[in-house]
Amino acid sequence: METLGQSEPYFVKCIRSNADKLPLRFNDNLVLRQLRYTGMLETVRIRQSGYNFKYSFEDFIHHFRVLLPPGASAARENIQECLGQLDLQPDGYQVGKTKVFLREAQRQQLQASLHREVLRRIVTLQRRFRARLERRQFVRMREAAGCIQKWWRSHRPVEQEDYCDPVLQEGAALCLQTHWRGYRARQSFRRWRQAALLLQKLWRFQLERRSSAALVIQAAWRCHGARRAYLNLRDGVVKLQALGRGFLARRSFRELREQKLKEEREQEEKLLELQNGHVSVQLEEPDRTMGTGPEHLGGSHLRGARAEPPQHGHR
Repeated sequence: METLGQSEPYFVKCIRSNADKLPLRFNDNLVLRQLRYTGMLETVRIRQSGYNFKYSFEDFIHHFRVLLPPGASAARENIQECLGQLDLQPDGYQVGKTKVFLREAQRQQLQASLHREVLRRIVTLQRRFRARLERRQFVRMREAAGCIQKWWRSHRPVEQEDYCDPVLQEGAALCLQTHWRGYRARQSFRRWRQAALLLQKLWRFQLERRSSAALVIQAAWRCHGARRAYLNLRDGVVKLQALGRGFLARRSFRELREQKLKEEREQEEKLLELQNGHVSVQLEEPDRTMGTGPEHLGGSHLRGARAEPPQHGHR
């Protein structure tokens, strides 16, 4: 609400910043679509094409008094003259009977000029304040030096008051200058050394960060290489195992098939032997019952019995 109060709003319209109803999340496309559907963009364009900012004479003088000359009054002629001196386009503002009307570009120009002028005056005030502080410090140092000189003169022997040796004074001045220059040089050296130490510290920190980043990258790359080698090795082992299992399975299948074929052949041979034995027994039984041997049988019967093939139940 404070921001709205400072931005001079004409009306307030709420829109959704995101479809998820979450805080601190701004969806540009959603907001732009809402502004288009509600006609806000067209309203803003229409307002910007006209004089959408208006100030009363008193408010204008109060708001832009930094840009106006001293003693500016809230009269229409005075305000019109001041606006002419502010280098504004003539079609960018209008002065009515009680108010000043401004376009968007002219208002932004006045705000920028106001900001620059305020900054310039702030810098001037800071410069004057710092100069005053420095003068005050200088006066204090001068008074302290005068006090020291006064104290020194009061403690000098009477017989030395009128004695002034130029050589001694020159030596004393050189000694003071030497000590003062040494003090200044030491101060400068300390500052430069602190700056160098700070630069070294920053440089070492940067090198450590770069080295740690390089180590992280190297570790990640080695891990990637090792993982890829492991995966390749595992794939190769899996393929070899699959080939070995397939070879063993095929060999076992061949052995089982050969064994089964062998058993089937043996069963067929046994079956043939049994059938042949059964036929021979059937041929001997009639001879025993009739008292005749096989030689009394007709040759056609024997040939028919021998020519009859055995009936197998299976192949």
